[in-house]
Amino acid sequence: MNIMYLSLYGVAAVVLAVVFIRTCLERDKMTRIVCLTEMLALICVVTYSVNFITDNYMAMSVATSIMMAAQDFALVALLTYTGIFTRLANRITRTAVVLCIFAAMVDSVVFIINIFNETALKYSLNKCGGVYVLGYEGEFWFGIHAIMNMVIVAFIIALLIIKCIRIPSAYWGRYIFTAAGLIVIIAFKYIFIMKAVDLRFDISIFLYALMGTMVYWNTFWYSKKNMLTVTHEMIIEHMQIPVVLFDYEGILADFNSSMKDVAGNLYITTDDGSYGASGMVTSMIEKLVNDGNKYDVCVAIGPMIMMKFVCKLTKELDIPTIVSLNPIMVDGTGMCGACRVTVGGEVKFACVDGPEFDGHKVDFDQAMKRQQIYKTAEGRAYLAAKEGKTHHGGCGNCGGDK
Repeated sequence: MNIMYLSLYGVAAVVLAVVFIRTCLERDKMTRIVCLTEMLALICVVTYSVNFITDNYMAMSVATSIMMAAQDFALVALLTYTGIFTRLANRITRTAVVLCIFAAMVDSVVFIINIFNETALKYSLNKCGGVYVLGYEGEFWFGIHAIMNMVIVAFIIALLIIKCIRIPSAYWGRYIFTAAGLIVIIAFKYIFIMKAVDLRFDISIFLYALMGTMVYWNTFWYSKKNMLTVTHEMIIEHMQIPVVLFDYEGILADFNSSMKDVAGNLYITTDDGSYGASGMVTSMIEKLVNDGNKYDVCVAIGPMIMMKFVCKLTKELDIPTIVSLNPIMVDGTGMCGACRVTVGGEVKFACVDGPEFDGHKVDFDQAMKRQQIYKTAEGRAYLAAKEGKTHHGGCGNCGGDK
């Protein structure tokens, strides 16, 4: 039984240790305070784990006192971190940190004295399922300790809320998750202490690993991985011109509200139905016409194969169609000849004579065959870039095996 719980808290300690090491390797102004916070959380987990290693009363009492003191300083470190993290480290915040450090020092002295004179906690050695666990009942000084912790937590959450009020909702994520994680830990802590639920062990200590990981992610990964995405979305959304984004395979990736305004009626289709209607563009056009809608002209822009079949359909429906042959353009100056295309029996160059043409006159089959010419060279370049020095020309054509 004790092995099981020791393993559980051991996992939490290992997670915190790994996160601590990763944090030490980061080069950032936040590295020191994050390292300190994670180190104190690790001390809390390790000292609490003493409960599952020994049944010696004195050893467990000393470990618990160290854990309580470490909790105080961990919260002070988290308060300092939050002030920097939210950029709200003003005079009030700095004064609060100084006062909390002083209070934590006094509290630590009280818990050291408590080892010999139980003035804050009264201990009792209880056996739960074959495991000796140090139970405790709070005295007057423990009440002071609890109040101090609650005040610090409230201050931290207040800073996070103030930050959310001052920024757009798109950026709330990491602040809300931090506040929620802290609230959950404190809730489990006081459920255990107040014995509101019959919990044998302090689950909040195990959750320190989750909090430490969250702090690391918020500080060093969220800004790098998520902020650019959010910023990109906000820029696209606030542009006054219609924007539609496709990926390299011509699949719809995103569009902004201006596109909806210009389009009037906007119908989205995707191959797999993951967004909008399921099916091809041609299916939607055919459905709209069959529903009785009349169209004077069709403008098709996208992959060559899509424009080909749109033009084939609109020719049957007798709808004039304009296509944009940007997909076959390379340099845009008419020098390379890559965008050569036959339109109405005449040779044209998309970058010079277009790129818009009458879709019913474009020889799409010839244009797509011309595109195939470049696939071999593109494939070789792609493999060389992807495989690097490991690319040895197994194709037998690129000379990489010589």
